[in-house]
Amino acid sequence: MGMLGVHRMSGLARSVAVALLVVFSTASASAQVEAPDKITLTGVRLSPGEAKRQAEQFVGQAGVAPGHRAAARWADPICPRTAGVGLDQVRLVGERIRAVATAAGARVVPANCRPNVAVHFTRDAGSLVRRIAVRSPGRLTEVPAAARRALEDGAAPIRWWYTTAARGKDGVPVASVTPPWIGIVGASKGAGMLPTGNARGSTYSHSSSMISTGGQRTLHAATIIIDVDRARGRPIDAIASYVAMVAMAELSVGTPPPVGSILDLIGEAGAMRDLTGWDTAFLRALYRLPHDREARYHRGRLVRDLAAARTGR
Repeated sequence: MGMLGVHRMSGLARSVAVALLVVFSTASASAQVEAPDKITLTGVRLSPGEAKRQAEQFVGQAGVAPGHRAAARWADPICPRTAGVGLDQVRLVGERIRAVATAAGARVVPANCRPNVAVHFTRDAGSLVRRIAVRSPGRLTEVPAAARRALEDGAAPIRWWYTTAARGKDGVPVASVTPPWIGIVGASKGAGMLPTGNARGSTYSHSSSMISTGGQRTLHAATIIIDVDRARGRPIDAIASYVAMVAMAELSVGTPPPVGSILDLIGEAGAMRDLTGWDTAFLRALYRLPHDREARYHRGRLVRDLAAARTGR
């Protein structure tokens, strides 16, 4: 994944580590997350109609399963690696990602593994994105031109992107070469193509199911970059929680963050240092979804589960 060194820090990495001592507070919130059987969002109880409206807003702003592109999530176990900071910060971020993944229902693997979630701390995020593009161009092939410009020249303190892959209904990886029947949907009863969007590869299935797409979109890798100078004033544990939320789902970049999420609240006075109830309920709903379904089913199911959590039902 072209990760920067951690144990033997470069001059740039050492300068980032020193900056972090000034930029971030020394908060030491626990990275452990409880995974209750049922999540209830506290506060003013909403009517079913208002709860649905807020749930639709959250899912829409998150950008999950837009249009005809089915939701993507991790099928393989998650293995995070953090670079550019000291070992204490590396440990905090890694533990936070693993804890959030476990609470959501995703699988994780031990520390000694091949990373698929790359977290970089740097003092120049745009420059790092450009270096990654030169050294590992395949990591940005799914990033649209406008989003690529925002990654390289934008002002966001935290930036991210993903690569995806197509899997069969049973989760088995499929061929990376697009077969000749791509786009021929419903050539015979029960036959069809997985709507992969930008996913690498495609899959074909033939079954009697009128609901299953026969395949699923999965997250293959996530790259998250924290610009230390632009993140000034945000506690390191809040940054770790933000990164964990971004790592777990294919969230939109460059759009207003979901209202009620740590992605929206982290910059406020008394910044959030943990995922909100909305975030936790959203991730658990995402990882409970029947994965081999169309995008509209995914959106509807996510909205339904979030609205139920909001009303305490």
